[in-house]
Amino acid sequence: MKKPNFKHIFILLTISLLVINLRCQETYNNCNQALQICPNVKVSINNINANKTLCTDCEDDFASTLCFSSKNSIWLKFTTNDSGGDVQIDISNLVFLQKVKQSTSIQSALIQATIPCDASSYKVIGSCENNKSNGFGLTALGLLPLTSYYLVINGNISVGDLYASEASMDILMTGTAVNREIPSITINPIKTNLCKDEAVRINSILSNCKDSSIFRWYKNDTLFALSDSSFIETARINDGDIIRVENECFSTCNVSISSTSNPFSVFSFRISSGKDTTIIENTPYQLQGDVDADSYFWMPYTYFESDKSLKPNISITTSTTFTLSASKNNCTQSDQVKITVKTKNLSPPNAFSPNGDNINDTWDIPFLEDFPNCEIKVFSRWGQPVFETTGYSFKKAWNGSYNGNTLDEGVYFYVINLRDSYVKEPLKGTVTIIR
Repeated sequence: MKKPNFKHIFILLTISLLVINLRCQETYNNCNQALQICPNVKVSINNINANKTLCTDCEDDFASTLCFSSKNSIWLKFTTNDSGGDVQIDISNLVFLQKVKQSTSIQSALIQATIPCDASSYKVIGSCENNKSNGFGLTALGLLPLTSYYLVINGNISVGDLYASEASMDILMTGTAVNREIPSITINPIKTNLCKDEAVRINSILSNCKDSSIFRWYKNDTLFALSDSSFIETARINDGDIIRVENECFSTCNVSISSTSNPFSVFSFRISSGKDTTIIENTPYQLQGDVDADSYFWMPYTYFESDKSLKPNISITTSTTFTLSASKNNCTQSDQVKITVKTKNLSPPNAFSPNGDNINDTWDIPFLEDFPNCEIKVFSRWGQPVFETTGYSFKKAWNGSYNGNTLDEGVYFYVINLRDSYVKEPLKGTVTIIR
C-alpha cells in the first residue's frame, strides 16, 4: 500500500481551511450588525455567502424603495459630524467569485432610516447604483449633522444566471459630512532637569479630541499610570527616562494619539548612611556615613556632639533610625540606617512553677525574642537532655516537661547560644522547677 504523502495532505488541509474561511458569512450580513466605516480609512469587505432577510418591512425589504431588489446584502453605516454636508463613498478593487451561472456585478445605495433596520422608514439619499462590475462611487449632498446613515451592497443576478454575484471589494469614505479635525496631544513636563526623587508635574494638552478616553502614561514604553486628568505628578523618574502619554478620541471611529517627552536628566550623587546594625544597649558604636558632597548632617540631632561628622560615635539604649542628608548642586538626598538595640541584661529567670495555676507556668525569657536564631538546651543533673529548641518565644517556652511527661522538681542546667556577633560566649546557668 502506498504511504500517504504528508506534504500533499498539508497542502489540501491548508486549501480547505482557506475555502472554509473564505465562505464564512460576515457579521455585517445583518443590518443590526452593520459595519462602522470611518472617514478617510479604506476598509476591505465582501458579500460572500451573504443572504437576505426578507419579509414585510424587514431589513432587506427595499425593492420598492431602491433601484434594485435584495439578493445577498451586506450593511455598513456611518455617522455625520457636527456640521453635516456632503459624502462620497468609493467602491473599488472588485474581485468576483467565478462559479458557473453566477453573475459578476453588484448594486449599492445610501439609505437614511428613521427607524434603524426597518424598511418602512428607508429613504434613498444621493445616487442608487446597480449592475456595476467595476469600481464606482456614490454621492450624497447636504446630509444632516450627527445623523447615522446606511450603505447597503448586494449582488445582482443577470438574465440567464442562477446565482447572485459575490465579491470582495474596498470601501473609502470622504467628504465634508464626515471629515474631522485631526486630533493631537502634546506632552509638556514642568521641567526635565531634576534632582533624584524630586516630584515633577507632567502635563499634556489635547487638541481637536472629542470624547477623549483616560490618559495612559508610559515610562520607557512600560505603562505606569492611568489618569482621568491631563497631568500626573510623580517622583519615580530616573536619569534618561522617557515619558509617553496616549489617549483616544471620538466615541466612534476612534483615533489613537500619543506624544513623547525628551529624555529626563536626573542629577544624583553618592550617599550612604551605612548598613543596618544590631548592638547591645549602651555599647559605643560609630556610624559609617559616606557622601560625595561638601554639605551634610545627621538627624536626630540629640544623639550627636556634632552632626557634621560623617562617622560620629553614638551610645543609645533604644532602637533608633538615623538619617544622613547631604546637598550638592542645589539637590538634596538622604539615606537612613537603623540601629537596633538589644538589652544588656542577658540573665534568664532562675526558676518557674509549672503547676497549672497560669502564673509563672513556663520558663519565660523575654530578651530571647531579640535573638531569633538562638539555640537553647536544658539538661538534667545527670546530663540527660530534657528540652531543646531553636528560636524562643512565648509559644515555644519550656513548660517543665519532657516528651509530654512532667519532670520532677529540682535543678536543671541550661546552655543558651545566642548566635549573635555581639555575644560570643554562650549563656550557662541553672533553672529550678518548683511545683
